[in-house]
Amino acid sequence: MKIKESTLRKIIREEMLGKDHLFEVNLVDRVSSAWENLSSSGDTGDTGDTGTAEDIPYSEKKFDWLEAEPSDATEEEAQEEAESKNITFWSGLPPGIKFVYASHSPEGEAQVYKCTQSGCQEYVNDMLRPGQQNRPSAWWSHYVADKSVFNERISAYKKDIEDLFTKMTNTPTSKYEPSFWEPKVDEIVGKMIPSQPPKWNLNLGDEIGLWYGPSGLTSRAMFEGATGYNNFDTGCNMTKIHKTYIKRESDGKPWHPEMMPEYCGRKGKMHIPGSKFALRSAKGLTPSFGFNSHVGFVGAIKNGEPIIFHNIKGDVWATPVSAMEKDGSMMVWVNRGGK
Repeated sequence: MKIKESTLRKIIREEMLGKDHLFEVNLVDRVSSAWENLSSSGDTGDTGDTGTAEDIPYSEKKFDWLEAEPSDATEEEAQEEAESKNITFWSGLPPGIKFVYASHSPEGEAQVYKCTQSGCQEYVNDMLRPGQQNRPSAWWSHYVADKSVFNERISAYKKDIEDLFTKMTNTPTSKYEPSFWEPKVDEIVGKMIPSQPPKWNLNLGDEIGLWYGPSGLTSRAMFEGATGYNNFDTGCNMTKIHKTYIKRESDGKPWHPEMMPEYCGRKGKMHIPGSKFALRSAKGLTPSFGFNSHVGFVGAIKNGEPIIFHNIKGDVWATPVSAMEKDGSMMVWVNRGGK
């Protein structure tokens, strides 16, 4: 039997978050007790599998965990520690955080500190563009990408995406359940996600679009990213936030929530039964909208390797590019300099 790495990450985070010291975790050794507890209760995570720790196919994977409290180190002390470990940091990171990360110098993915921002895009905004008019969500940030696997690959899956979007639009919102669409979106978009990180030259402060399949947000990211409207999960009171990449095929009109058969408990005023929807080309639109459900930035470079800092519900994680994988987090676009 096998379980997904997303399940293992969840188990270990629940077991280990809040510890007040640094320690390296061998995945098999540390997950054993948690796995046995889950198995005895009949809960085997997100796969439905049952089995023993020996069945877990990630014996070589290691995770590092840093204390959540930053040190009171000065910028000079942080700089000295970083230089001794051959690490350079994004200037906007707090000195205490730089010192903690550099002094522990984790080998793999690490929880670095807790932040005040609740969302991943909000955290990146404040780190890279403090005080500026900023982007509201990860899936409305793709338009700034200088390199993107979506721009490169969308033409091959154009019809699949259009057919799926047509089905999503023609489904009454009273029957909406975002989780119903997750596997359908994952099946199509997953084909565009590389199995290895793209070989892009990354620099400190580069903004990084991330695909995280287990997030439960991929259908929302696709729908809202394509339409430019929010509140896909409620199917009501949608507000236009960004550009619209989808049009109704019959008249070429940009997508509008009133084109759905049902909107806010009533018939959509612009609904035409059997309508098909297609990708539109218009001034200011990049070749593709974003399908990514997460975003981070290059917060450090350690021994020449970029480390992506990203916020998950208030916990900032640092993930080396080499630790990324298709079934976990994967880099899918880059915005040079986080402009």
